[in-house]
Amino acid sequence: MALEAGGYAEKLGNRYEANWVALQLLHLLEEKITWIVVEPIGDDEVGVDVIIGIDQDHTEHHQCKVGVGNNEYWTLSQLNESKIFRNALSQIEGYVEKHIEKQIITEFHLVSPLPSKKMSDLSDSALNSNRNPNDFMEHQIKVSQQREKDFTAICNYLGLNIADPSDIKRAIYFLQKFKVTPYIINRYT
Repeated sequence: MALEAGGYAEKLGNRYEANWVALQLLHLLEEKITWIVVEPIGDDEVGVDVIIGIDQDHTEHHQCKVGVGNNEYWTLSQLNESKIFRNALSQIEGYVEKHIEKQIITEFHLVSPLPSKKMSDLSDSALNSNRNPNDFMEHQIKVSQQREKDFTAICNYLGLNIADPSDIKRAIYFLQKFKVTPYIINRYT
């Protein structure tokens, strides 16, 4: 069942995000992360609630979303309609561009109690690829019509051309760096 529209849903969303920030602050105190920025500004702010530094060469951009309508999971179209795909691509590619000389790696994490099996499966395939566009398409995408349809949809949402090997490489990199991070809290405590 969807959250009530209006103020109550917004308060629950804010509480969800505040709990995530508190957890990250605990990680900072425990020295599991090296730094944290809450509600960043400028280009880093687009679609991002929190940025954390894992170490000097690795950052994570987090967007917190407590839910999406009545759904029990994120669909690819909802990830697109919520601008999560566009924001993630912007953060992943933009951060690398800005920090190319330092070779900083960044990931984009959608922090949500809702999973996205399709994204997780495609991300796993990208992580298990040799980054060769032809091999990826032939041996990891074209293994089923549904998988090919899902990958094509993601590329279309990102404005990438699946006929262009350099765009397929960008899609592979995007899938390697996009994560749906499960985080469930008791909303009533």
